[in-house]
Amino acid sequence: MVEKLESSPGSIALSENSHEVHNEIQVNSVSEIVGDFGRWQAVLFIFFFIGAAFSAYHSLGLTFYAPNIVYWCARPTNYQNTSTEEWAKLAKNNETLQCYEVNTPKFDLTCDRAWLASLTQSSYMAGSMLAVIGLGQASDRWGRLPIIWLGFLIEILAAASCTFSFNIYQYLISRFLLAFGASGRWASGFVLILETSGIQYRSFLGIGMQFGWAFGYITLPLIAFMFRDYRLIQFVCFAPEILLIFCWSCVPESPRWLLSNKKLKRANKTIRKAIAMNKRSESSIEQKIAALMSKCKSENEEKSKQRKANLIDLWINPNIRSKTLILYFTW
Repeated sequence: MVEKLESSPGSIALSENSHEVHNEIQVNSVSEIVGDFGRWQAVLFIFFFIGAAFSAYHSLGLTFYAPNIVYWCARPTNYQNTSTEEWAKLAKNNETLQCYEVNTPKFDLTCDRAWLASLTQSSYMAGSMLAVIGLGQASDRWGRLPIIWLGFLIEILAAASCTFSFNIYQYLISRFLLAFGASGRWASGFVLILETSGIQYRSFLGIGMQFGWAFGYITLPLIAFMFRDYRLIQFVCFAPEILLIFCWSCVPESPRWLLSNKKLKRANKTIRKAIAMNKRSESSIEQKIAALMSKCKSENEEKSKQRKANLIDLWINPNIRSKTLILYFTW
């Protein structure tokens, strides 16, 4: 039987034989209680849709931060009377003289240092790869919400460091951390969206989040056209994102993760908030939540007897291995 600890609404406790309760009520997922898609899920989707646009700014912005620079070698003293245009033609492809940069001399990314511009994008991709692996595992252990906000904090601080970098080496490290934070925030958010929506909406919402990235892809050239200084472009591409911190209370922890990790009180509170936002019927709500918690408790007991999966398992099963390789090559 389900016993109430106290009379206040929302206070539910499971009895020792909770896996035997409410046989007449079958609840297999959170979405069956809170609804497949409603205002609660819509707020989450909009939050991460906007975040995906900023991810595009961070990933693709280097095209405008470090464009191809026109430069040529410095004029020797006996060519000082030669015009700039004439000397540029004479010095073209001359690698024996000291190089002289024409456009932006900030990081001196010319001649034997030109490769550092490409390295900044490589460092970004390295940070993204490590974030998906490291923070993805962390979100399974400590929850989606802490990792989302940790990634968000790293992302904002790293973006500010990129904007005000003193040298190329600070910029390289900052780009790595920027990708680490942004990719960790995005990956955990993607999982959270899927875990809070109904099955028939998951494909739509997953693809819909990519349209946020596409929106950033489309609007980035406009920003670069309006602001010609690379520091100003970077500032405009991250400063508005700080406003998302005011949405702290709008982003819940995944009820599915809470139930899987035996955090029943927090799961109960989160589910009730979702029910209220989606304006779902509250008839038999306590019995439905109790039935879902009972099901999750039974599943947790079964899982505790099984070996936990790890990254190596992606390569053991032929079916999973082939899908993993397809995703690797696709990305």
